[in-house]
Amino acid sequence: MTRQTSASLTAALIGLWATAAAAAQPASVEPLMRYNGDWAATVGDGKITDIDNRCTQDRAFITCEQVIDGKPTGLLVFLPVAGPAGTREYLTTSLSADGSPTHPWSHLTIAGEHWVFHSDKPDADGKNYSRVINDFSGPTRIHYEIQSSEDGRTWATQRAGDERKIR
Repeated sequence: MTRQTSASLTAALIGLWATAAAAAQPASVEPLMRYNGDWAATVGDGKITDIDNRCTQDRAFITCEQVIDGKPTGLLVFLPVAGPAGTREYLTTSLSADGSPTHPWSHLTIAGEHWVFHSDKPDADGKNYSRVINDFSGPTRIHYEIQSSEDGRTWATQRAGDERKIR
């Protein structure tokens, strides 16, 4: 084999490997960067909560340090995984600023502007499932609902509100 043939074969193999690696990559972390910035959250009673998300993207993970009303509360961690066609799927967990045990991994499913944070397991008491639904209206508005269920199929909204991106 000549040096030129060897170089061509190496380049072809590298190209095939890169193509296969790109095809095997799970969902992008790019959509999660929409959370980055300062938000004003309004609950049904009109109370406004300031939320400051400082998100960074590494190779596979995205993390968002969250500060609520000026107090650091936690670090949200997202890991992209393969999901159904037409959606983006992530595993997610959070670390509390007070050092309490980490939350179990849960899921985030994104289908366009509709985002659902959900767990496959009930709470520590084994009685209720929970989920948070975020419906985006463009890049600066989110309507959210926090819901619970006893069976993981029938959901009741416990709290709802809106978030507006300030900067």
